[in-house]
Amino acid sequence: MTEIKTEETPDNLAPLRHLGLIRVSGPEAESFLQGQLTCNVKSLSEELSLPAAYCSPKGRAIASFQVIKENNKTFLLILAKDLTEKVTKRLKMFVMRAQVEIDDLTSACFIGGLTIKSDSQLARDLNLNFPTEANNVVINSSEIKLKLPGKSTRFIIIRKNRGPSNNEERGEAAISEWLLSDINSGLPLVTAAVSEEYIPQMFNLDLLNGISFKKGCYTGQEIIARMHYLGKLKQRTFLTSTKSRILPELGTPVYDDNQKVGSVLMVARDTADKTMLKLLIVMQLNHIKGNIHLKNRPNSALTFEDLPYTFERE
Repeated sequence: MTEIKTEETPDNLAPLRHLGLIRVSGPEAESFLQGQLTCNVKSLSEELSLPAAYCSPKGRAIASFQVIKENNKTFLLILAKDLTEKVTKRLKMFVMRAQVEIDDLTSACFIGGLTIKSDSQLARDLNLNFPTEANNVVINSSEIKLKLPGKSTRFIIIRKNRGPSNNEERGEAAISEWLLSDINSGLPLVTAAVSEEYIPQMFNLDLLNGISFKKGCYTGQEIIARMHYLGKLKQRTFLTSTKSRILPELGTPVYDDNQKVGSVLMVARDTADKTMLKLLIVMQLNHIKGNIHLKNRPNSALTFEDLPYTFERE
């Protein structure tokens, strides 16, 4: 793995207060997660992270994660903060006699985001040993650094000893900017509002290497595998935009004229044009050419934009 080597730790991290952190540890942590998550946990290393989902027996995603292997006995799950309690409790139900401990570390750690906008900023702001490849990780005694895939150069940085960021006052603005980058990059985040609504392929997790179709059984695997091998996937996630001064709630229905054809997975205001919204919508593929709009807003059409990855739309 290629690493960036500079001299100073970045002190301009944006606090990502919408994210939470769960630790799964113990001698059997890897095998336990292998039977719970959609990704191939055994393919992770201390330098490679993967996205994943945790599903119900019906194959519906309870939560989505970025999974980090801190060491052979410790894994970290980055997820929506409003799902940390639900997921922690649910995972503990399935520990049984396994040598596994599950802890919510959200209040104990600082989760920050760093966006690099130019090569000069890259050289000036980055710490020693930052990863340069998507989903790569660098771990040291005080920080974990994860490079995200997508259109922009971004890092999630976890500081093990929680402390204030110089940008702590940015609050909601920092979250909105971060979510906008996630949306433009087609990176899904399942929140409480849409928990257990979608099969992971519907929000493109298979296109992000977040589903293994070759590993053994895990919760929801039968439904997910059947969709992959036998069924035709009828819904996908699309990047869209529209003009609106009102931010719709997550889960808001999406219509083609008078017919419901999908719902809002993620939404954020465009920082370049405050009158515009960017949305990830989960929608039926056979309505791609329809008059797509949010519920009760037939005159505010959703415009489709390109994601950084592709899939069949027919």
